[in-house]
Amino acid sequence: MNNIIQNIIHKFFNNSQPSTDDILFKKWLLSPKNREEKDQAISEIWDSCQNETPDAFTLSELETFHRNNFLPGKRANFRSTIYKAVATILLPILGALFTWLILDTPQDTEQLIECFVPKGEKAKQIFLPDGSEVWVNAESILIYPNTFKGDTRTLFLNGEANFKVSRDKKKPFIVKTATLDIEALGTTFNVESYSNSPQTIATLEEGKIKVSTKDSIPHETILSPNEQFIYDRDTHSREINIVDAQSLSNWKEGQLYFKNAPFGKLVKTIERKYNVTILYDQEKYKNNKLTVKFDHDETIDEVLSILEGILQNMKYKKNNDIIFIN
Repeated sequence: MNNIIQNIIHKFFNNSQPSTDDILFKKWLLSPKNREEKDQAISEIWDSCQNETPDAFTLSELETFHRNNFLPGKRANFRSTIYKAVATILLPILGALFTWLILDTPQDTEQLIECFVPKGEKAKQIFLPDGSEVWVNAESILIYPNTFKGDTRTLFLNGEANFKVSRDKKKPFIVKTATLDIEALGTTFNVESYSNSPQTIATLEEGKIKVSTKDSIPHETILSPNEQFIYDRDTHSREINIVDAQSLSNWKEGQLYFKNAPFGKLVKTIERKYNVTILYDQEKYKNNKLTVKFDHDETIDEVLSILEGILQNMKYKKNNDIIFIN
């Protein structure tokens, strides 16, 4: 039995299982059956990845995950071996979304649909069971039920998606992220919530949405069209800006539009679209904010050349999919 369990887990982490099996694997992994064998298999994965270092948010999420999902008395063993393994390997692969999904929803996991768009791929358009239209951006995962039962239409997002919601006053439409819940009746809005970014951003194009934080003292905000709500999980700060919401959602067509955006945000977005890794001096560029637009058909070299023209003394070199900025 031990060898079978090890093979299943190693197969998942090597990405050699069909994508349709992902949710079933996640549910099986969390079940208490054969817990010791599962712990041992994940521990072996950790031993092969000793150089990985989890960030503070991942560790915080994992503490909540352990507190809600593992049996009393397992804590010492968990912290000594499994804690590090799951923090550095399991959450980045499954996405923090999976943790929130398990903690927040009573729905049967087998009845959920997972839409995943890898880094470097074009945005994907899907239609939900209620007819709502959703565009899912690169390096994003959206999980939703195959039918909306109960009193709400609830989805789970890690990454970025744009929603055009079919109106149903009796069933509020709710998008859950790590730090915010966004509720709408019938409207068009955008949500950006990547687990590797401290900010979660909700931007309204049409209608109205209610944005609720998940702080110890929750805060609710009603947005009007062209308002953008930004929440920072590190500082717990909130701000509302007036923006051109439609332009900001042009990523659906492959365009990249930034208005007074930090250089770091540009870098992460470019990495996501072109499936590259960009190495640069964060201290040098931390005060640079840019307003720029890139068309859908521009290559990575064209994008970097434009940035060279905007930023004085910036030069770049490429080595396959690694880009160095001086």
